[in-house]
Amino acid sequence: MTDLVSIMLPVYNGENFIQNAIDSLLNQTYKNFELIILDNNSKDQTAAICKKYAKEDARIKYILDDKDRTANEAQTHLSTLVRGEYCLLVGDDDRWESDYIETLVNYLILNKDVKMVYTKMNLFNTDDEVVESDLPKTILKRENSIFKNLFIYLIIRSCVPMVFGLFRTNEYKENGEWKIFDHTLTDVDNLFVINFLSKNKVHCINKEMFFYRQKDRNYQKSGSANLKWQTNKENNYFSNKFEKIIHEFSLLKQILIILNKTKISTLRRFTLFLVAIIISFERSLLNKSKFIGSQLRKVIKF
Repeated sequence: MTDLVSIMLPVYNGENFIQNAIDSLLNQTYKNFELIILDNNSKDQTAAICKKYAKEDARIKYILDDKDRTANEAQTHLSTLVRGEYCLLVGDDDRWESDYIETLVNYLILNKDVKMVYTKMNLFNTDDEVVESDLPKTILKRENSIFKNLFIYLIIRSCVPMVFGLFRTNEYKENGEWKIFDHTLTDVDNLFVINFLSKNKVHCINKEMFFYRQKDRNYQKSGSANLKWQTNKENNYFSNKFEKIIHEFSLLKQILIILNKTKISTLRRFTLFLVAIIISFERSLLNKSKFIGSQLRKVIKF
């Protein structure tokens, strides 16, 4: 359907915030959308809340999943259900400026070569208060080459907010599944974005229109479908550090496979290989996540 936006909302035990998220979506100035809610068999009042909204608004489709899926598997499954020209993944606890979708759709209509557009974000807490953040600002531009956008992303390796941007559905589906590559179920979103950036132009609108809810780790896990699948480990420094090294090695392998398929020059591909290796080294063996990346950004002035 022309200019229809398919909004994909996977949820598990989202009763605390999902009503606010749905209200924020229904308040959008852009009205030509379908909201597909995939419930991973929630144990709280999520189903009752969503069914009430679906009964009142024909654009909302509530689906109680027929199998247990991780959050990543749910995202892959949702992509098979969309009908729109554009698609948008949303969280069950986030919110958006009222003209968020309209702004993104208009940009893609005017810029046919761009396959995904997103905006800058603010963080807000469980009390709905905007909070300060030291997260790197991942500003990727249409004017940049695929090489430059990949370079910037590999340095930062932070998928929010761009993973919640507006995608052209064909390219989103062509990007493939949200690939789970080890038992931790982490960095699947990063891998998805890296694969997308290796083939497509993207753009960030330099305006804070998306609000991402910040929650402490224990709170977040209690409402995550991945909780049912993740391995519980003792809080032992050496075992956790070893696990992180193995995870980073597995992730690096997947990144190198993606980069090897890009159409950029051999020299630039080697540069991206090197950046990916350095950042993986920093995050695993040095147990850091920002220092080298921040220094590289200062030197290269991205």
